[in-house]
Amino acid sequence: MLYAEDIEEDMTDPENWKVGDMIRCVNGAGWERWIDEGEVAEMVEPPSPTLHLKTKYGLQCFGSMYYQDFKFHSRPLK
Repeated sequence: MLYAEDIEEDMTDPENWKVGDMIRCVNGAGWERWIDEGEVAEMVEPPSPTLHLKTKYGLQCFGSMYYQDFKFHSRPLK
């Protein structure tokens, strides 16, 4: 899979994340049943008060207060 390398947005801001982006869990404390620390998951809905990710455990939702537990990883080319 190829990934976009010419992203100009500030990807530290979750508001710039898009459906299809790959997001990494950087703080898995307490999330063991939903996502593992270091796991990369696909974003399946636009950013909102809830972060919707497709993980190896299925579709998961995380409230905006937990956005700091995730970081942008990559954006696959379409």
